[in-house]
Amino acid sequence: MPILDSFLVDHTKIKSPSLREAKIIKTPLGDYITIFDFRFYTPNTEIMPEKGIHTLEHLFSHFMRNYFNKDKNFCFRQIVDISPMGCRTGFYMVVIGNFVYEDYKIIIKYWKNSMLDVLKFDDNIFGANIYQCGSYVFHSLIEAKEIAVKILDKKIIVLNNNDLFLNENLIK
Repeated sequence: MPILDSFLVDHTKIKSPSLREAKIIKTPLGDYITIFDFRFYTPNTEIMPEKGIHTLEHLFSHFMRNYFNKDKNFCFRQIVDISPMGCRTGFYMVVIGNFVYEDYKIIIKYWKNSMLDVLKFDDNIFGANIYQCGSYVFHSLIEAKEIAVKILDKKIIVLNNNDLFLNENLIK
């Protein structure tokens, strides 16, 4: 059985906060799908609180889409999904479109702006009701804001997959 892409990355080398292009897929029709790894917390040393990551999922997805849609250079790159990682150290963002290295600075800017938006947010959490959310009472805006502060207090770095390649002898 093939090893999943995320299991080919040495998680002991992942720093946070960081942005990484996790994968690029070219479809049979020639479209590109890019998957980004937004690493909020360092693997195996810290995790985001459950309610905070859930609230952040609702807010971060909303704010990032707004920034992409308003940017004339990014609006044609459609965000398909932003989802938390099961390990609770970050989020994946799936985008239709491909990117060049200079675009990462813009994505990081939008990530930071989204975290600022989370800090300013003082309203009902988007989609946090019985009709739109599978666990609508399981939210914490306070925890989401604590996560946002942690991101804003540090410099976000760009990670390269070549530097994170996992030596398969380590897992045999």
